[in-house]
Amino acid sequence: MLACLSINSQCVAPQPPAACSNRDALAALVHHITRLSSCDLEGLLFLIAHYEPACVTGDDEADLDLEKLHPSTLMAIHDYVVACHRRHC
Repeated sequence: MLACLSINSQCVAPQPPAACSNRDALAALVHHITRLSSCDLEGLLFLIAHYEPACVTGDDEADLDLEKLHPSTLMAIHDYVVACHRRHC
């Protein structure tokens, strides 16, 4: 539903395709999240705190189960990760 990997100008970025299993999409999203810089991860924490405040503790940590997040949160995370990826490619 959210993202599969697609080659675009020699960069691998998550793209929302029509034929992609949800589990594959979440795996691709997790892969791209783990490749974010520390600065981008801080921005991701801020974004998650905005959409799902209960997931973020006061210690700047997030306890995430992507399968339990609201669709709007997942799409915001996807869009953020894509934007970060494009900025660094």
